[in-house]
Amino acid sequence: MIDIGIAGKETQRTLTSDRVYDILHTQLKSDSIKAQFLRDHYLPHFQPKDQEAAEKIVKKLDKSLKIGDPTEEDKVITLSIQDKDSKTAAQWANTYMDLAIASTHEELLKNLKSEVTAKKESTTEQIAALRKLERDIKTLKISRLQDSLAIASAMGLENPLPGTTVISLGSAPVHDNIAPEASYMRGTKSLQAEIEVLNDSKDRDAYIAGLPKLLTQQALLQAINVNPAFSVARIDMVANAPYEPIKPVKPLIIIMGIIFGLFLGTLTVLVMSVIRSK
Repeated sequence: MIDIGIAGKETQRTLTSDRVYDILHTQLKSDSIKAQFLRDHYLPHFQPKDQEAAEKIVKKLDKSLKIGDPTEEDKVITLSIQDKDSKTAAQWANTYMDLAIASTHEELLKNLKSEVTAKKESTTEQIAALRKLERDIKTLKISRLQDSLAIASAMGLENPLPGTTVISLGSAPVHDNIAPEASYMRGTKSLQAEIEVLNDSKDRDAYIAGLPKLLTQQALLQAINVNPAFSVARIDMVANAPYEPIKPVKPLIIIMGIIFGLFLGTLTVLVMSVIRSK
């Protein structure tokens, strides 16, 4: 909502759940998260003795780590890690997801801070430019008034000519019936008074067009909380150790053992029959 009330925009640029979801999915698939998990959790658990052993462990993680791509229907990300120790594998899966969520949270905050900082710098530069321009205009105006004062003094014109209005405190001099180059007609008293006011005035913000809006914008930007508390994702179900091991599948092993035993027995009988026949 950074643009609300700042640049005349009425449309809120909200952070949608789909956008956060895409960032989270990207973080889960990123090499940086995998490297962090390897460095801080996976490798320390196995404590490889050398580089070759470490590379084998890295390949093991590549095979055991599974991150499912979401479907259009459920928009659910699944993550699993396989290991001989099911409880450790469940802990690793939860840790891996926590790392991705934390990284997504950090990236969203970084994007917010970056945009707010850029807008603060832009606003500050605009304010500084307007104030500098006003100082330059003030210097030029004093110079013109001093020239007019010299002319009025030489003419002995102390008061303005009848029928003229001489009040002018803005950046651009506007005098009824008096062109800027003929401001000496205002008289020495008026010219001297304005020169003194201009010399004494330190704050010219009240005379700068557009400055109030920029100051309001600056105040709004300063008030933005760049560290808001928010949740990136909701964990539908934390990883838990399965009641039965995924591998090996005992019933399948038994069936395969029976089949192999029958085959081996039949083969043995056939071979013995051939030998006896000879």
